[in-house]
Amino acid sequence: MKSYNGYIMAASAAFLWGLNATVAKSLFHQAIDPGRLVEIRLTGSFVLLAIGLWVWRRHDVWLPRASLPMMALIGVNLALVQFTYFFTISLTDVATAVFLQYLSPVFLVIWEWLGEHEPLTWQKIVALVLAMSGSYLLVTGEGGRLAVTPLGLVVGLLSAVIFGAYTLLTRHQVGRYDSWLVLGYAMGFGALAWSIGTPPWVAYTASVLRVSWLGLLYVVVGGTVVPFGLFFMGLRYLPPSAATITAMLEPVVAAVSAQSFLGETQSLAHWVGAGLILLGIVSLQLGPAAAASAGEEA
Repeated sequence: MKSYNGYIMAASAAFLWGLNATVAKSLFHQAIDPGRLVEIRLTGSFVLLAIGLWVWRRHDVWLPRASLPMMALIGVNLALVQFTYFFTISLTDVATAVFLQYLSPVFLVIWEWLGEHEPLTWQKIVALVLAMSGSYLLVTGEGGRLAVTPLGLVVGLLSAVIFGAYTLLTRHQVGRYDSWLVLGYAMGFGALAWSIGTPPWVAYTASVLRVSWLGLLYVVVGGTVVPFGLFFMGLRYLPPSAATITAMLEPVVAAVSAQSFLGETQSLAHWVGAGLILLGIVSLQLGPAAAASAGEEA
């Protein structure tokens, strides 16, 4: 049943990320720019994780020196995927940014098929088509057009590629080390890398102090530490493509929360799209592949 635990973890992470997209958009309305929000998100998350890991694990917090370059690479990817995602939100709207980032399962399915020789099952193809079709409807609604600028499209696609890359890199590390430890190191390296361009003393300035600290707290804890921890744990049990397809629940949550708190209205087409995404996620857990996986883990 471990694979089902992985699906629950990935879906829970997606729910929290979906809420985080709406919170981030509201912070942008309060004149905080994406670069500063990424710095606050990374440094705040790293501090919380460092304290938690030290209290929880005491002296068992050191990874082998040989693993540090890979942790640094994951951290840089983690910082870049957050910035490109937030930047896309600032250029477009919440739903469009989420849709573009969640093109990453397409890249991951192709990579697993060609690069890792994973079987391209009908179950995975159907789940991907349903989820992508649902995401498109969720974004375009009845108008059939993406709310995206050329720059927003480029940055959003870049976000999808980076998301897929860091998911692949992370999957190999959480199979060797504790998921929360991997996340802590990744956040630390990500914060260090991002601080070169946006130092903490610049991010935490008087202009930032004027925004909602409750919103910033959610971005750090509810939108970063908890969901990334759950997603990393889910990668111990799921292939990267399955984890990211399941995480496509995020656009559904983002659309609902954006309508509730930001006034971004949703049409019937949006709700049909949300239903297709949910159907795709459910179909991924059914059929011969899922049965075989459950049998192997029983």
